[in-house]
Amino acid sequence: MQNLGDPMPHYWLTLAMSKRLGADLATAWDDGTLDAETWACTVTECRKCSRPGACRKWLARPQHDMTPPAYCRNAAFLLDLATRQPGGTVAA
Repeated sequence: MQNLGDPMPHYWLTLAMSKRLGADLATAWDDGTLDAETWACTVTECRKCSRPGACRKWLARPQHDMTPPAYCRNAAFLLDLATRQPGGTVAA
């Protein structure tokens, strides 16, 4: 079994990554696009990542860099969520 990282830092990393990629989690929750199970799975995917330090460094970079790191286990989900929300585009 894989050793998962501490849930709280990964919770905050997931929130920060979603914001950076333009996915509004509150809107997704309100409109039913995001439910508790999906959110839990998203944080768990982040916990499986072996590069949280690199993620923190990427998130600290200037916001004009919107291409998520290749190692992000949630990038595809968060980018898809961002494009399905009002405005329909990923943050730039």
